[in-house]
Amino acid sequence: MLSSYIRDMHYEFGENEKRDIYSIFKSINNVSDFCDWILELIKSVFTGLNERIENQNSNLIDEAKRYIYSNIEKDISLDEVAEHINISPAYLSRLFKEITGVNFVTYIKELKFERAEELLLNSNLTIQQIAFEVGFNTPAYFIQQFKAKYGYTPNRFRKQKNILNQINNAVPNSDKL
Repeated sequence: MLSSYIRDMHYEFGENEKRDIYSIFKSINNVSDFCDWILELIKSVFTGLNERIENQNSNLIDEAKRYIYSNIEKDISLDEVAEHINISPAYLSRLFKEITGVNFVTYIKELKFERAEELLLNSNLTIQQIAFEVGFNTPAYFIQQFKAKYGYTPNRFRKQKNILNQINNAVPNSDKL
C-alpha cells in the first residue's frame, strides 16, 4: 500500500535515502524493528511530499507576484491572476495570505503605493499620470487613497521629499537628515 502511494505521488527517493533504506532493511531482525522502520519511512515520505508542495506553492505565489507587478497599471482581480497561474481564486487567496502574510488586495494596494512613491520622487509625471500609471481609475480617488495612507496628498509628499533631498545634498560631510 505504501509503495503504491509513493508511486502515485511521484515521490522519488534520493540516493542517500535509497542506500539507507536498503541497508536498514537488511538489518531488520524482527517485526518490531520493521514497524519502527516503516513508520520512519512514512515520516520521511510525508516530509518530502510536504516540502515539494510548499515549493510548488511558493513558486505559484512568485508567478502571481510577477504577473501583478507587470500589470500594476491595470485594475487586477484575484480571478484574473488565478486564471493566469491555473488555480482557483479561493486557493490563490488562501495561499497568498499564507505565504506573504497579507491578503491579495492589500498586497496590490501596497505595491501600487510603492510604485507611486517611486514615480513621485523620480519622475516629472503629473499626479494624474502617476494615478493612471499605478492603476487608479481617477486621480481624485488616487489622491484620496494616498492621503488616507500617508496623511498628505501626493503633491505635498513630492514637495516635502524634494526639499529634504535638497537640504541633504546642500550639507556636505554631515549626517543626513
